[in-house]
Amino acid sequence: MPSLGIFAAIIAANGRILVVRQNYGGCLWTTPGGRGEPGEWLLDALRREVREETGFEIEIGDLAGIYHKCARDDLVVSLYARISGGVPAVPNGEIAQMNWFDANTLPEPMAANSRLRILDALSGLHGVVRVVEPE
Repeated sequence: MPSLGIFAAIIAANGRILVVRQNYGGCLWTTPGGRGEPGEWLLDALRREVREETGFEIEIGDLAGIYHKCARDDLVVSLYARISGGVPAVPNGEIAQMNWFDANTLPEPMAANSRLRILDALSGLHGVVRVVEPE
């Protein structure tokens, strides 16, 4: 059974997307999100992950896309969201940095699948289904 990740595409009125830099692994940049806990509803997992990683409360919107990383048997769901409250809370144990970027200024290091999700969201795509090949 594939692992399942859930990530938020939070885009500001100026067209920039919220991106966080992880404190673990390769310390990569990605959108806020992660994995659900056993028995946790997917949307509750996204709200929890965003709150833990950024300090923000969100309202969840439409499906941006579904991304299947076949080589890792990993399925990632990306949903549009907007900030509805909270106070920025980084750095923390999980996240080193948080910032807003446009398509031309995305930071490195970033995994190719994260970049693809971000560029799809910044393009305003909805309901995308992609198979992501190994990097």
